[in-house]
Amino acid sequence: MIDPKHVTACLITKEDAYPEEVLRTVQNFGFAAIIIYPRCPSIAGRLKIFEQATTPFLFTQDDDSICPLEVLFEEADPERIATVMGQNHITWYASRPHCLMNWGAVFPKYTIERMKLYTDRYGEDAIYLREFDRIFTGLNFPQKRLNYPVINLPIAFGPDRLSADPLHYEYMNTAETRLAELSAMVSEEYPPQR
Repeated sequence: MIDPKHVTACLITKEDAYPEEVLRTVQNFGFAAIIIYPRCPSIAGRLKIFEQATTPFLFTQDDDSICPLEVLFEEADPERIATVMGQNHITWYASRPHCLMNWGAVFPKYTIERMKLYTDRYGEDAIYLREFDRIFTGLNFPQKRLNYPVINLPIAFGPDRLSADPLHYEYMNTAETRLAELSAMVSEEYPPQR
């Protein structure tokens, strides 16, 4: 369990303002702080606001769904990423070291240090900008993956979503290859827990 009073909610959106329906849920949960990055150019913008947070734990989610916050925080592990995914995604990612955070994830702030392993080797390239969540979770394996229903807003199925990109699986495969190359460095440079 993680107390939301020790957590900063870090939210990004491509829009000029964060969607009110989602924001209302987050505002009512009792987070220590909420940081919003509007007009965010890529999913990797998450790191910019992760770094601004002063709390020991961080929360993030996409702007197109409502996370079951109570369940996530009740089952969260203070030593690793806890993330909500539906059963289809849990099954599909079962054999992969990476997963998704878009439906809601909470984690210790120190986990963001591992992104330097990627950027030191590849920079903030197109894969980093697009596959940030997979890279971040893959560098922080294992995660606690929770199967709970979320409420997806209609924009979750829009043509501008990353999963609608025809090169979606090609990008993901490149990220997976790079994560495999970096996996030895993770265990050498960072202990599994603090």
